[in-house]
Amino acid sequence: MTDPQPPRPHDTQEPQPASSAPEEPQSVGQGLRPPYEGQEATGAAVGDVARGYGVWEVGGAPLSSAGKRLGAYLLDGFVLAPVTLFIGWVIWSLIVWSKGQSPAKQLLGMRCVRLETARAATWGTMALRELVGKLLLGAITGGITTLISAFMILGTRRQGIWDKIANTTVVDDPDGRLLGGIAPAAPPAGQ
Repeated sequence: MTDPQPPRPHDTQEPQPASSAPEEPQSVGQGLRPPYEGQEATGAAVGDVARGYGVWEVGGAPLSSAGKRLGAYLLDGFVLAPVTLFIGWVIWSLIVWSKGQSPAKQLLGMRCVRLETARAATWGTMALRELVGKLLLGAITGGITTLISAFMILGTRRQGIWDKIANTTVVDDPDGRLLGGIAPAAPPAGQ
């Protein structure tokens, strides 16, 4: 006979009344939060009090993994920039910043989003994030901030120093749902 497993912390919590969960998803919200326990990550409103366990999300899109973010950083700096003789990468960057992306993030279906709006970062926000947060701060500190940010991205919020400066984070958004404006409407019932 085997000993029963001790209950996990989330198994011993008192059930919450149905009214404590949001009634329907919000199209635009604020902040970064994990989904409610037992609720799908894409069905929760953004900005509610964080309870339970799960993948952190913004605007219904899950945060990009630390590995994927590292891959995008390396793809931008060590593959795309040299292959396009740097000038091509700069032009490409200036174009896709308006969608909250870098060239590598565009190829990998990732997007920088503002935490207060849960929408793609604007061109100005991306310029602040990339030029001040990464380039200028990295140059002034001799790359120390880049190393520190690499460790910060391993945390649950997955925000580097440049994300903190611009109040952004990076999510997986391959279908472009978080591009400004109003969130896409749900399909009609029965479709």
